[in-house]
Amino acid sequence: MSNRSTCFRQCYCDPTLFVDKRWFSKRQRINSHCLCKLHYLSPKIFVGEISCGVDKYFLPLLDAEKCPEKYRIPICDKNFCEAEFAIEFVSRLFSRQITGLRYRFFTSYATKIRQVSPLKTGSTNLVVLVTGNNGEKYILKGYRKYDSFNLEPLFFEYLRNTDLTPGFVFTYFFGSIPLGIVTRFLDEAEDGGKRIFESALDTLKSGKIKIPRKNVEKIVNVLFRFHEKMYNCTDDWCKKSYITSKDIVSWKKRVRFYNRKIQESSNDFRIPESILEESLELFEKYLGLYKIKIHQDLHFSQMLYTTKTNQYYIVDFEGEPGRPPGHRKMLEPATRDLATLIRGVSYISFFALKSFNNMSIEETAKIIEENRGHVKTMRSWARELTRLVLSKYVELYNMSDTKPLGLEKLSIDEIYILIKPWIVERALYEIYYELNYRKEMSLVAYITLVKNIP
Repeated sequence: MSNRSTCFRQCYCDPTLFVDKRWFSKRQRINSHCLCKLHYLSPKIFVGEISCGVDKYFLPLLDAEKCPEKYRIPICDKNFCEAEFAIEFVSRLFSRQITGLRYRFFTSYATKIRQVSPLKTGSTNLVVLVTGNNGEKYILKGYRKYDSFNLEPLFFEYLRNTDLTPGFVFTYFFGSIPLGIVTRFLDEAEDGGKRIFESALDTLKSGKIKIPRKNVEKIVNVLFRFHEKMYNCTDDWCKKSYITSKDIVSWKKRVRFYNRKIQESSNDFRIPESILEESLELFEKYLGLYKIKIHQDLHFSQMLYTTKTNQYYIVDFEGEPGRPPGHRKMLEPATRDLATLIRGVSYISFFALKSFNNMSIEETAKIIEENRGHVKTMRSWARELTRLVLSKYVELYNMSDTKPLGLEKLSIDEIYILIKPWIVERALYEIYYELNYRKEMSLVAYITLVKNIP
């Protein structure tokens, strides 16, 4: 983690100073102290390095006279502002006037900025909308938690000449550490899951299953083309290989790890042994198939749909931030992404029920537990949607010369079996992650797994 700056100041910080920050892991809040460092980059601009237990965070900071409370970062007895929310920092970033940063450019862009608007402050990493003087718009995503294997910049670079992602503009680094990326803004865009969620609500209101078939097929088409592209990747970080018994052992260990951590964190979530054992056994069916560099966290909200082009785009490649060390960089079968998408159906089903019945998360979980209050209708919708997703993927797979799994042909029955262990593994990850970052959401992940939605 070499860098061009010098450590300006070092001190111990009280972790409670960061408890209201979404990027700060809840598991670290019991630590008595965090080690904080300030690295000088340019006048008024620093990088804050916060080390708490096994977690480390890097964030650009601006020494500003005024800063909204929610963006304020207290380090070493001084208040700073999270820099990406300030036009002063973003203007200097785009005009390359921050000498302590390193850049990697991929296309031309506006160097004069007139506006910076927060878009997403409640997620693990922040997202802001940047508007140039001539109206050009960009998305700036700022990373927070340090990950020695952050592949998102590599994904965007590798896919930059496809229509699978928005245009990639540049990455900015602190030494070798990517601090953030800038991509083109998509006009007239909406969350990739919006129309799926609306169809779930329409189903509950009418009592008849409503599925936006064309939208679902477009989503699956994007996913399969992404898998084709990654299958053909020959770079070291993404080159395909065969699945071995060592891979299968690693997956099983991860399932057990999640389950153990869940039990340690909460007495409320007991995963039936039958679910665990069946998933562990089914992993054996992957021996000798292909593993590729998958997306790893592809739920519907990792995509945007724009009515301007009538297309879906993948906009996030961070993978699963809560994975155990070493597992982020692993290659895995393409079906793992499919399972993640299906678990997205689980979440949408839950929140459609919650919205339709005007209930709390706890009340919604209770009606799912008791199988009442339109749960049967929602489960039928979820299963029909799942079948459409899988059947479309099978159709595209069998038509293509590229076989991401290594099977010459694929049937709907085979793919149901192949995704089953990954659905369990993903659901366990979700419970584990939510317990660390969004505790109130852990019940959503748990109840949809044990009560089979879908």
